[in-house]
Amino acid sequence: MNPKKNLLIFDFDGVIVDTFSTSYSVAQQLDGVDSLEDFRAALDGNIFDYYKKRPHIDVNLQREKWFKIYGPKVLELMPVAGMVDLLTDLARQHVLTIVSSSSSDTISLFLEKYKFRELFEDVLGSNDHHSKVHKMNHIMNKFSITSEGALMITDTLGDIREAKVAGVESIAVSWGYHERERLLKGNPAALVHTPQELEKAISHFFDNNGK
Repeated sequence: MNPKKNLLIFDFDGVIVDTFSTSYSVAQQLDGVDSLEDFRAALDGNIFDYYKKRPHIDVNLQREKWFKIYGPKVLELMPVAGMVDLLTDLARQHVLTIVSSSSSDTISLFLEKYKFRELFEDVLGSNDHHSKVHKMNHIMNKFSITSEGALMITDTLGDIREAKVAGVESIAVSWGYHERERLLKGNPAALVHTPQELEKAISHFFDNNGK
């Protein structure tokens, strides 16, 4: 039996690695996005729901084209400063997982390159399922942890909204894709600005929830 009773569900892009410029560049190349605001707004919900509203786009083909360009570029990036040390500390106390719209293969290659794949007990990407609600529920069932013992760590309003559907609270980080004002629209449990603040916010959340 796993003695760790709390579940941390991390987003990948924008939280663990700063992929914003890379993603925006690919979006301009493939999607013809009109502005930076349009790009950010696409992440106010699930990104695949955004694509489904654009009938001229084949979602699966779009995903294939996206990761063919995006995947190699991500491997040229570095983890957000301080995140690997933080994740190493958190993995001693909690079940760490990743739920992302990126490819799980790309994520695993990145984690392996910087030698911290072993910190995560599961990694679910868009190749596993497009819905983050589905993936969160799958992970909670897998580790027999209720939504009250789970916490999403994300940088987008869309993730906060999907987490709420799954009954999971979120801590938002300000160093990713969405700015403070947009994140606050989702009423996260906390908004933090550094990995050090994130560690304190996680402890505070579980202390207050009796987990």
